Amino acid sequence: MTRLVRENRIEERMAEAAQQRIRQPQDPYHEQFCCRKELVLCTDNSGDEFAQVIEQVHADETKGTTRTFTQIRIGDTVYGLRIP
Repeated sequence: MTRLVRENRIEERMAEAAQQRIRQPQDPYHEQFCCRKELVLCTDNSGDEFAQVIEQVHADETKGTTRTFTQIRIGDTVYGLRIP
């Protein structure tokens, strides 16, 4: 998945895309001491969704934000993250 994201400039496209953010509810202590999570749905200019991403914004600012691409669309093909 990482290679597909890099080769198809998905993160660059995300910067230009419309993003719908859906906060993923968690225990308040988890958010205070670990991170808060959001599901990010990215759509291009034609309104087609091309990426679903889970973003974890860490409470410790030195850790920054972690992105996990759960689904991306390249052309007519949809790729989903498969966890073994």
